[in-house]
Amino acid sequence: MNLRNPTEIEACLAAGAIGDALGSHAEGSRVGWVPAEIPLEISDDTQLSLATCMSIVQRGAVDPEHLAARFAEDYQQRRYRGLGASTTKALLDLANGAHWSQSGCRGERAAGNGAAMRVAPLAFLLDPERPAERQLLSDVCRITHHNDEAYLGALSIARALRRVRCSPQHLEDALLEHLASALPDCRVRDALRALERLPLDAPLQEAAAISGTSGFVAASVPLALFAAQRAARLELGVLLRDVITLGGDTDTIAALVGQIAGAALGWGALPVEDGERIVEWSEVLETAASFARFVERRLRGSRAPS
Repeated sequence: MNLRNPTEIEACLAAGAIGDALGSHAEGSRVGWVPAEIPLEISDDTQLSLATCMSIVQRGAVDPEHLAARFAEDYQQRRYRGLGASTTKALLDLANGAHWSQSGCRGERAAGNGAAMRVAPLAFLLDPERPAERQLLSDVCRITHHNDEAYLGALSIARALRRVRCSPQHLEDALLEHLASALPDCRVRDALRALERLPLDAPLQEAAAISGTSGFVAASVPLALFAAQRAARLELGVLLRDVITLGGDTDTIAALVGQIAGAALGWGALPVEDGERIVEWSEVLETAASFARFVERRLRGSRAPS
């Protein structure tokens, strides 16, 4: 890592990639372990997050139009692996010239977790409590998902990352209650409220029975948030495998757990040996480091005296 200590931003993105790669390998098999000799690959969960980072660095800002163009270019070059139906529809629309605000599915078909899985970079730049920045986050979600549930799930992940960033104690400090209280009436909030009533050490299978494990955002996001609360008590590699054994949308759920744990606990908590098995590991690290440096420069600039 060029003799510099990785930041919590890099830990967030790298841990998310590890969860994604482990979950992608195991998806559909209900197997939480992956033989050590098998190389791993990231899926669209990480690929779209990295594309978001690169767009922001290149443009110097969060720009939905620039980001949509980046997504479309990568899609045309067949760089994405494991795309869901809603995201595929949006990227096909963009590749065919649709405006970013008009691409993709609407209604219940667009209530997937595709916006939540790529929102992590925005959490380090946008404050959802500021209306203009919350609107910008919503616009970025809308590139692929025209659905309030999809947006509110992504918003919950962004808020969670901002709350736990460098603060492991906030993983267990009424995280679900904090997030649910900030949401309007929606299925994501209902699922968070239901999981909030479980003790923190309840079996993950019990939580999964309540929320579900599908790619529907009101299932995967609350379950990932519930599971991530354990990261301060359990080795991350073990936690990710426990999550994967639940089945369902294993890559996205594990990626979200990894992102939250990485942001809270930092680089030292990562199962780096799993990361080093990822074919694209160097790309993940380089992109994460470049994005982290950009965020650091932005923060220094905002603190400079006028």
